[in-house]
Amino acid sequence: MPRSNIFQTIVLVLFIGALVIAVLLFAGVIPGFRDTIGGKGGEIVIWGTAPSVSIETILDRVNGEYRNAFIFAYEAQNPDTYEQDLIEALAAGKGPDLFIMPQDFVVRHEDKIFAIPFDMLSERAFKDTFIQEGELYLSQNGIIALPLVVDPMIMYWNRNIFSQGGFPKPPSYWDEMLTLAPALSVRDSNKNIITSAIAFGEFANVVHAKDILSLLFLQAGEEVISRTQEGFSVTFGQRDATNQSPAESVVRFYTEFSDAAKTTYSWNRSLPSSRDMFVKEDLALYFGYGSERADIMAKNPHLNFDIAPVPQIRGNKTQVTFGRMQGIAIARNAKLVAEKDPEKIQIIVSAASALTDSSVAEAFGENISLAPARRDLLSKSKPDAVLPVVYQSALMARGWLDPNADRTYTIFKDMIENISSGRLSIGSAVVSAGEQVAAEVRQ
Repeated sequence: MPRSNIFQTIVLVLFIGALVIAVLLFAGVIPGFRDTIGGKGGEIVIWGTAPSVSIETILDRVNGEYRNAFIFAYEAQNPDTYEQDLIEALAAGKGPDLFIMPQDFVVRHEDKIFAIPFDMLSERAFKDTFIQEGELYLSQNGIIALPLVVDPMIMYWNRNIFSQGGFPKPPSYWDEMLTLAPALSVRDSNKNIITSAIAFGEFANVVHAKDILSLLFLQAGEEVISRTQEGFSVTFGQRDATNQSPAESVVRFYTEFSDAAKTTYSWNRSLPSSRDMFVKEDLALYFGYGSERADIMAKNPHLNFDIAPVPQIRGNKTQVTFGRMQGIAIARNAKLVAEKDPEKIQIIVSAASALTDSSVAEAFGENISLAPARRDLLSKSKPDAVLPVVYQSALMARGWLDPNADRTYTIFKDMIENISSGRLSIGSAVVSAGEQVAAEVRQ
């Protein structure tokens, strides 16, 4: 073939190839200037504490669906330093666009968050979609975070101890403990506790003591802290119209089980931790989270136990437990927010919403052994014996706006130990705790 014909053929092939690529780019079949992977949203970075292996499979699926709008990139963080690392990164302008936000972050970090306006997602739609505990993420300015998952507190009970004591099932109401405690607790001749009915009354060796007190407070109508138009108001320890203090009533009930002079005496500070006692089959009732079940089984595969919702106050119309909730928050200085372009803001709100979509939220919950925070998912029937209890408890879950989780832990611990040691009366200890919580809110 003549040299000129070869040259013309090469030019023709290159031209046709360029034309095909141009058509594909224009049609969006392959990424290009018109329709790039990630679209106008680009890469959206998410921070959380769950291992990457638990999250990335889900995000791969989401990215496949939204690849023409945005792409998620997940960065797993150290749970022990997550809060401080997040604060420092956001302050330096190097933080994530979205981050997993526990409910305990609301009071301290609301100023670091872009609140989703109610004209983008209405308060009515939010309440219809998510569990009631999710309302901790509602403010006057909008939605602080979209609820993703919740770990509700449930009751673990030893079937052997109950059977040997002549009780076929665990308690449904707290007042039943006044009968169960003396019947199920076993003491030797020196009044040393061998088998305990319930690990109440102390703090240091009661796993989740603060959360147990929280669920009792919430059941009794004690919100601890509430949101007002002016900010946050501390209600802890206040008396109602009948001069009753729900907090005092709860603390009186809780500490009764560590009073050696009472027939309900079941616990003291010399015992091992409540979880260890339950695993060793020396504790009838353990109050923990739904996510703990697998770990308990692993530590003692022969433990004959079951789970049930936590007991309630007899006569209450609403069932309540405590839950640890996590949501998806948008950082105030996220790239798409900082540009102040309404279209870009809509993209990142849509991205956050995509993570709480029904199928995605369900997958998140399954991968990290937590319940989804969506009402529609929690109402689904489940064939096994475990999820119905966990899902029912998730619907019952409530929480409170904790100003500083570490400090309030110490405040509650001091309150209980001052009472159990006799240093303060119940009334004085509760009042002192309320004053300290109020001081934390003012900081």
